[in-house]
Amino acid sequence: MATQNCINTGKPIEVANGGTGRATLTSNGVLVGAATSAITQLTAGTNGQVLVGSSAAAPVFATLASTLGTIAYTTGAGTLNLDIAAIPSFFAYRSSTASNVTGDGTAYTIVHNTEQFDTLGNFNNGTGTFTAPTNGLYCFGAQVVLGDVGVAHTSMNFYVQLGTGQTYSMAQENPGVTQSAGQLTRAGTVLFTMTAGGTANVIVGVSGGTKVVDVLGDAGGGQSIFWGFRALRT
Repeated sequence: MATQNCINTGKPIEVANGGTGRATLTSNGVLVGAATSAITQLTAGTNGQVLVGSSAAAPVFATLASTLGTIAYTTGAGTLNLDIAAIPSFFAYRSSTASNVTGDGTAYTIVHNTEQFDTLGNFNNGTGTFTAPTNGLYCFGAQVVLGDVGVAHTSMNFYVQLGTGQTYSMAQENPGVTQSAGQLTRAGTVLFTMTAGGTANVIVGVSGGTKVVDVLGDAGGGQSIFWGFRALRT
């Protein structure tokens, strides 16, 4: 003998009796259990939102965020794409020789006037200045090729200088002794923290003689160069 169960009621069926306890359900919403109470209904999420759990509480739809801006999000209807955000970085060089710029103690700011790349446009090849877009730990490297260095030139300092005046040395020596046929090549790398809006330039100064020392450059970018990138955002 078959048994037939029929329900004929105008009221929501309680959870204890196999129902939801709700007369209507939110369109596109997510249903969350609430023990014997009526099912909880979450408001439908917007494009790209994800359901995030909460300890001892109902989950919620939330929009993902990258506090330090290291991840980029692209959202759409039913889609969420994550990419590593572009890191500020550049490589620039001096494409021609700057003649008679130091030798008498002048601190010459090298203008690396040609860029091979500049991912976020933070390097100014008209001034040779890098401007930090965010707080962070930055790594810089540079090479300088000097010409017409004489034995009378007794001191050389090659360094990165911040807009605050703080300097980070890459080479210090007596160039009159270490030069070869009037030329001297030195390179270095430095690592330090910068705040957003802070600037950095490469400077070289030679003293002890007359102002006849050149900073050599060439169209191939193989002589005086300047490069850098943000190693860590803080």
